[in-house]
Amino acid sequence: MTFPSKRLKSTAAATLAISSLALAIFASPALATKEGPLAPDALVPALGQEQQSKDLPPSAVAASHAVSDLATDSVRLLKKTTSASYYTAVSSDRSEVCLVVSLDAPAGNIATACMTRAQFNENGLSLHIWGDQSAANAKGVTAYLVPSDVELEANPTAKSLRADSVMSSRASSLLIVEGPDDLPATVELPRSTSPRAFVLNRLD
Repeated sequence: MTFPSKRLKSTAAATLAISSLALAIFASPALATKEGPLAPDALVPALGQEQQSKDLPPSAVAASHAVSDLATDSVRLLKKTTSASYYTAVSSDRSEVCLVVSLDAPAGNIATACMTRAQFNENGLSLHIWGDQSAANAKGVTAYLVPSDVELEANPTAKSLRADSVMSSRASSLLIVEGPDDLPATVELPRSTSPRAFVLNRLD
């Protein structure tokens, strides 16, 4: 299996614990044709919404090396939980779709993963970021961002794919796993613009 190229940047605040970061991608079947339009706001609808004050990350995040290559005006907050904030954006040249995860204090770790629009449309993005090992969020979080036509809610067998993950229109393409991972190893999800299923492989 050939994995598309990806770009990953991270910043870890100084902590007593060693923080690490891992990136993987969805592995979907090779697609003979591209599925759906490749405009950023078609791939991730939040990118087409007007930027609001809540979309602007805290100064510590905005100043991070992990987000230095993003178009500032494109940053949109997808979801905020007690553990982390999840953003989407495009790269400064607008050729890539990006996912940003910022863990809340005390860890303060920030990570960004980006892929070209065509690659994102075929494979989506996944990102795992570890927290401060002495804190409650030591295991960090895992986030999956998929194209808008992938129907995350279509498979009710996985708790992580249920209402909380898809309740918000902003977060409709975002799947978050915090704590124990109850996501099956492989989940096939339909695409509204294609007869081909989107295969989501769990990031372990």
